Amino acid sequence: MANRISNDQLDMILEKHKLWLNGEKEGEKADLSGINLSYNELPQVNLQWANLSNTDLSYASVVKGNFSHANMIGAICCHTNFFMADLRYANLSCADLSKAKLESTDLLGAILNGTDLRGAYLDGSCFPFTYGIADVIVDEKTARLIAAYFCSLRCDSREFRKARADILEFAKRSDKAKSLGLIDYY
Repeated sequence: MANRISNDQLDMILEKHKLWLNGEKEGEKADLSGINLSYNELPQVNLQWANLSNTDLSYASVVKGNFSHANMIGAICCHTNFFMADLRYANLSCADLSKAKLESTDLLGAILNGTDLRGAYLDGSCFPFTYGIADVIVDEKTARLIAAYFCSLRCDSREFRKARADILEFAKRSDKAKSLGLIDYY
């Protein structure tokens, strides 16, 4: 079980982190590893470059928060509201993002190896199709969404057309199939 800290302690850590980000000598990089921050309201929190490994953020609201380059390995973020948050280049390996709200979240360059995204709401998010997405766990809805985006690509390769044909019916049952032109695609 992760340790819980007081709001005053958290405010002090965040203030020192802000100073650290600004290059102030009295600043200190935030280390919230293993801390229980579940159910906290932290709108626009700036935790870029922070250590949040194994931190419990479940049911927290971090709307428009900045977590770019943060170490979030093994973080528990189920049901966390990351609406419009910045998770660029964050290391979310083995994190639990099940049922997290990631709408309009920037995940560019994020490392998601072994991350659980089952039930996560990804509408409008920038999903990182990069080296860091091996073994990502998704639910059927998310798999359909990814398949739909794949099927909406235009490529003249015979191999691509075969792969597209193999998954097209699956992709057509995505929430985005119509807007991506898969329903009326010729």
